[in-house]
Amino acid sequence: QQEYIVSIGRTLDVSEGGVRVETHRQLDKGTKLELHIAVEDEIISAEGEVLYCEELSDDLFATGICFTSIRKEDCRLLL
Repeated sequence: QQEYIVSIGRTLDVSEGGVRVETHRQLDKGTKLELHIAVEDEIISAEGEVLYCEELSDDLFATGICFTSIRKEDCRLLL
């Protein structure tokens, strides 16, 4: 069974290996995600997996996600 979660988060940090986002939803380690990240005028699409999720405050979480799939062209936009 696959659950689809639609959520918007604020990007805190991004690199060619992954992204750290601020969300209002706590995500379990190992959760697989489809990501769409705005970088200037471009939208990068990638797949990722949650490495950690730590509570920042009530209803606010910092989530570390490693990319499991990203196009080389999109990866270059992150450098």
